[in-house]
Amino acid sequence: MTARRTALFTRGVSNAKTRKGLKLADVDTLILHLAPANAAGLGTVCASATPECIKLCLNTAGRGGIMAKGQTTNAILEARKRRTRAYFADPAAFVDRLSAEIDRATRRGRPFVVRVNGTSDLPKVALELASRHPDVTFYDYTKHARPWERQRANYTLVFSRTESNEAACFEALAHGVNVAVVFDTKRGEALPATYYGVPVVDGDITDLRYLDPRGVVVGLRAKGRARTVRSGFVVRVADLPPNVCPPARASCRRMNLMDAGRAA
Repeated sequence: MTARRTALFTRGVSNAKTRKGLKLADVDTLILHLAPANAAGLGTVCASATPECIKLCLNTAGRGGIMAKGQTTNAILEARKRRTRAYFADPAAFVDRLSAEIDRATRRGRPFVVRVNGTSDLPKVALELASRHPDVTFYDYTKHARPWERQRANYTLVFSRTESNEAACFEALAHGVNVAVVFDTKRGEALPATYYGVPVVDGDITDLRYLDPRGVVVGLRAKGRARTVRSGFVVRVADLPPNVCPPARASCRRMNLMDAGRAA
């Protein structure tokens, strides 16, 4: 008898944030975690990652960051590397395995959604799966530019702010794509109500980004190493100016950012 291969997707109940979807909407999440950037040594799975993004990646937050004394890795990180090696060895076969797992989840009959890029940013993989499974809801965060060109009826994208892409963030909002911003707000404290005039919703309540209204900033509290490192990747709430457009941002000038995301 052939041994069944280990699943590539992780069930939402195993992840602290996706687990919230079960409470909020009784929806499970299949999430794929690879070794981010070039952590597996085979090439990057996050082509638009910035230096600060790589440095502060949530790959080592939560259980991924629990190491035995003297160790620099653990079973979770090694499993992500194995998945990444499987992807690079045969991308087409890897996508077929993911598709088969989605088929199995469909047959189980329990409502679920899919997040392909938990610790990666591979748009071709996500788009292929969304195309194969038009009745399944997909969502992701991305740092690749022009995300509105990759959204589909069943695939929602949230553009992620970094230390160097603020103009692209307002461009995304103007095209109906929400933007995720990491703030230095502490756990249990309220996020700012707006970011340069754009309403902020609390992205820590749930990971189900397809439920968010359009034209908003998805506020996230700094986690992992980002909580203690001074970085342009994390917005300091105390430094936020009044609700006006950032200076010298052509994509922002002459438009009311409260209506960003609802523009044609």
